[in-house]
Amino acid sequence: MLKLRKNEHKGIGIIDVVCSLAIFFVLLIFIFSIKMNALNLRNNNEKVVKYIEFVEALKNVIYYNHNFNEIETLVNTNKVVINKGDISLESIKNKDLEDIFVRNSSKEMPYLIMKVEEDDGEVVKLSLNLHFINKNKNKTIKCICYKGEY
Repeated sequence: MLKLRKNEHKGIGIIDVVCSLAIFFVLLIFIFSIKMNALNLRNNNEKVVKYIEFVEALKNVIYYNHNFNEIETLVNTNKVVINKGDISLESIKNKDLEDIFVRNSSKEMPYLIMKVEEDDGEVVKLSLNLHFINKNKNKTIKCICYKGEY
């Protein structure tokens, strides 16, 4: 009779090990999913920061390095779009503004559209709109600045 009871405890030991392994793997999968979400969030944030830096650098180049006549020439020749290939800080550093802006847009994300509005002939309102996809949604970064004598 005593031998039968000893055998019952051995089966329970195996069940304990299997349950502890199951709990361990459930926790491991949970931690892995949290790490993957954190990596995706970091990648999305890095992409948005890169686009914000590009728009800010482009605004500064236009604002400080180009006059009203150069901006007007871009608008009159309908060069108001920057396509995907030129959306980087290197293109701003290495290329001239007239080479970055193009006439026709490929509408391949991301792209930037510059809008220019004149106020009183002395002040120009520059609007830079960068369109991109983030988390399968269309997003826009807008930057507005004024150039001229006001």
